Amino acid sequence: MAYKIAPSGQLIASKKIVLNQLSFRERVAGSDAPNLPVKLAVALLADRQGVIDINLPVSGSINDPRFRIGPIVWRLVLNLIGKAITAPFSLIASAFGGGGDGFSRVDFAPARAVLDDAARQRQDTLAKARNDRPALQVTVIGQSDLEVERSACQCA
Repeated sequence: MAYKIAPSGQLIASKKIVLNQLSFRERVAGSDAPNLPVKLAVALLADRQGVIDINLPVSGSINDPRFRIGPIVWRLVLNLIGKAITAPFSLIASAFGGGGDGFSRVDFAPARAVLDDAARQRQDTLAKARNDRPALQVTVIGQSDLEVERSACQCA
């Protein structure tokens, strides 16, 4: 763990976690563990070799007598799993150097069949994410706006 402690006692650290070849059993009947779709999160986070390599930011005050690293790291892991489930495209974007949810759609200019450079770059990033994560499945759904397309064709 790389860390820095400010004079005020504020800890700023980065914890590297590497998980390799995770496997899961069926859910235990009567378990009170949270029912998270962990397999989806693992599919989003694991690379082609089944390795999840994460750098988690950790912070807190070491002056607080209740301060412990373990619960903070587990809370961050659970938050990461939650983000993988609720905002998978944002997670993919951040993993591959992008940001935001811009990967959830690829827009074509009206009446055009060619992507602009930004859309092509997002598509290439998504293709790399898909290639690096074979368990990840992508569904493509087409959508168009007839009036916008018609207007663009009439102006061309």
